[in-house]
Amino acid sequence: MSDVKKAMAEEEHCAVERGRSAPGDTSPSAFLISGLDIEEAQQELLVMAMKRDRTTVEATQLQTSRTSLLKRIMKFRNTQNSHMPGLSDYLKQTSNEEETATPEAMPLFLPSFFPKDKRVTICGLSLCDLEDRLRFAQASEALSKLR
Repeated sequence: MSDVKKAMAEEEHCAVERGRSAPGDTSPSAFLISGLDIEEAQQELLVMAMKRDRTTVEATQLQTSRTSLLKRIMKFRNTQNSHMPGLSDYLKQTSNEEETATPEAMPLFLPSFFPKDKRVTICGLSLCDLEDRLRFAQASEALSKLR
C-alpha cells in the first residue's frame, strides 16, 4: 500500500507542477485514502460494539470512539462534495437511511459503492481508477499479512 501511496503522491506533485491540480485542498488520492482509513475504523468500532455486558469504562470508550468517528465522517463528507459532484443528485434520487445509522454503519459512498454504470456520472473515471489502485494494494497487503 505504501508504494501505491508514494506513486500517487508523485503523480499529484507532477499534476500540480503542470497546473492541473484537483479542486479543493484535498487531493483525490488523499480523499480516497481518508475514506479507506475511515472504513478500517468503522470495522474496528463494529467489533467493539458487538461486545455485550460492557463495563462503564468500555461503554464510555465506545461512545467516545463513535463521536470521534462521526466527526471524521462529517469532515470526509464535506470534502466528498468536491471530489464526487454527482453524489448529492444520486442520493436525492435514492432512499437514504444513513441519518439513523451509527457511525460504524454509515455508508461512505466511495466510488466502488455504486453500480458501474453510475460511477462515472457521480465521480468521474479518474477517481474510480485511483480507488481501484488503492483497493488492489489494500487487498494485496491483507493477503501478505495472512501468509
